[in-house]
Amino acid sequence: MLDKNKLRILLQALGSNSQRIIDTYRTSSANYITRMKIAFANGDTNELAHIAHTLKGSSITLAATNLSEKCHLLEQAIYKNNLDNISVLLSHIETIRDHTVEELMKFEKSQNIK
Repeated sequence: MLDKNKLRILLQALGSNSQRIIDTYRTSSANYITRMKIAFANGDTNELAHIAHTLKGSSITLAATNLSEKCHLLEQAIYKNNLDNISVLLSHIETIRDHTVEELMKFEKSQNIK
């Protein structure tokens, strides 16, 4: 789920800001999931696509390629008006986000990021 080589390079480049970036991602990605669920429940596909796009970008920045790809699939489904599988995609995105955060935490510990 994480491209650990890319993540290692990014965190080295960020230096002392690494912890703050990871913490921000952890918090914001959970918020995006909540907001996507609300947008879906309200039938607001424009907002749902916007949030998916935002989560896609922040995920690719932290080398969370699988999560980024699922967000892209969600965006594409919305733009193509293929709304039948949106709830399934949202569920997958939430699960992948949870696994991604777990992996980030393990990586963080293995790299002694504080």
